[in-house]
Amino acid sequence: MEVKEIKRSLLFSLELANTGKKKFLDELWEEYKKALQYFIDRGFAEEKLPTYEEVKNYPYETWLSKRYLGSALVQAVETLKSVFQKKKRGKEVSKPEVKQVSLKLDKRFYRFEKGNNSFDFWFRLRDPEGQRWVSFPVKNYDYAKRYFDGWEMASDIELLKRNGKWFLKLTFKKRVELKKNNLRELILYTESF
Repeated sequence: MEVKEIKRSLLFSLELANTGKKKFLDELWEEYKKALQYFIDRGFAEEKLPTYEEVKNYPYETWLSKRYLGSALVQAVETLKSVFQKKKRGKEVSKPEVKQVSLKLDKRFYRFEKGNNSFDFWFRLRDPEGQRWVSFPVKNYDYAKRYFDGWEMASDIELLKRNGKWFLKLTFKKRVELKKNNLRELILYTESF
């Protein structure tokens, strides 16, 4: 039997936060987007993946920390790798434009803690300017509860804005056994839902 890791991603609303905290997310996104687009533009123009040297020499005045700029750089590199692969296969590609809101962040940027009041969880995001933690209340929902119980939460998260509303995207992972069938491999989920 072969063991594989499977992943599931779930969205949690951040709309219970007050207006000031949502404004903070909007401002963070605008500044992050500017950096992300700069790294994409630079890499696309030079036809090579940008390096951390681009973070150290970031030409614009910004309130983002080097850590946030580094995260935008990693996201830009992921985007450019895909573009360069298409180009290598002979496809015509145009420079990617950042439109949809998506901040991909690792454990250095956030804390996700169990709530001890009317909220199930608290999502705490590092403010790059004030070096403080901004707290967002999170409510759990029935479908998600099973993932908190039987799965492990991945360390990377994503902040998304869809139709004017902010969401936290959490990814859960679990190792499962694959049993071989004569015709094909089937994943047998041995979970008690």
